[in-house]
Amino acid sequence: MAQLRERENEFKKARATLAAIGLGDMNYARLFREETSIDFPLLVDEQRIAYQAAELKLANLLHMLRRDNAAARARARAAGHKQTGLGAESFPARR
Repeated sequence: MAQLRERENEFKKARATLAAIGLGDMNYARLFREETSIDFPLLVDEQRIAYQAAELKLANLLHMLRRDNAAARARARAAGHKQTGLGAESFPARR
């Protein structure tokens, strides 16, 4: 998120608008906005409509523990990214 925030002016110069879509509720979105200090729109998709439109897959704890995911997390941490926690939105219920 920090990289998007740092490059927001480049998007504005290109006449593009950034927006983030969160799968949590309004309280989660408020906390996320406070933590990340983003200025661009933060949309809440509690019904996961965008999630489904993007054909994102569901994961379970075993997926999180796979070696390739561990390597991806290590790369993300090395690049300065962090995940602040897991909530209900991390493992959405199958619909």
